[in-house]
Amino acid sequence: MARNSGNSRDNDWIIDLASNCMTGPALMWYVQLDPDVSEDWGKLQIAMINRWSGGGPIGEGRASSNIPASLSSPETGNIPAPAPAPAPAPNITAAMSSLNLNETKTGVIRVDCLGLETMYIPSSLITIFGSMVFTTCNDKSKALAVEINQKCVHHSREIKLLNSPDDRKFLGLAQTGPGRLGEGSAEYASLVTATWADSSAKDATFSKNMVWIICPFDNTIRALWQGDRSEFLLKSVISSIAKRVLFVSDFAAFHEANPNANYLDVDLVFEPTS
Repeated sequence: MARNSGNSRDNDWIIDLASNCMTGPALMWYVQLDPDVSEDWGKLQIAMINRWSGGGPIGEGRASSNIPASLSSPETGNIPAPAPAPAPAPNITAAMSSLNLNETKTGVIRVDCLGLETMYIPSSLITIFGSMVFTTCNDKSKALAVEINQKCVHHSREIKLLNSPDDRKFLGLAQTGPGRLGEGSAEYASLVTATWADSSAKDATFSKNMVWIICPFDNTIRALWQGDRSEFLLKSVISSIAKRVLFVSDFAAFHEANPNANYLDVDLVFEPTS
């Protein structure tokens, strides 16, 4: 356990877990922080409180700004009661210390989409535009079995395939279009099998396997793509007809290039089986 090994007080360990547990606007805010802040737990705590406490920087007197003039005027002689203190920030360190982050888990990948029944990534591939890719299935018994190392790292990692449909042993993403993923790009990436050689080296433009970030609290799976000396999170979407999961870097540009297709937001979740 983290507490037993002393990691709950280790700066890098806390930073890794805190960042892994951020989603949506919080995660986008975090990845844009200066490294001097994002890699220092003391500074990051202050930045999070400043950003998410609902007010200005720590130390600013906010309560007095809510006092009506008639009550704060010296002529009245009335001293109003101080405004309630804001709710304390969550004790992230305490929450993190209860997790066991040094273990390997096996399970399946569940696909959650509002309005659609529960789906899974299957243990079979289909051919689309000449490429072998994963789609989805509704039968959990036919789901792809995977193995993850439940360590908390800010950097992406691999997902090992236990019942791969071919001789490739890792879950990867492959971009099949002629362009590059990034801001303003209508390109997308598909779920594929990959070899270790397809690792996320920054010059490996079209196929990667070291792209996965798994939150240890809710097991959501996100993809972090590296290219052109930058990295950015991909958005996962699903075709409401073909039930195929795609990863895009700019949904507005992707939708503009595919105006007749209906794509919905989707979450990929690691569902442990052992």
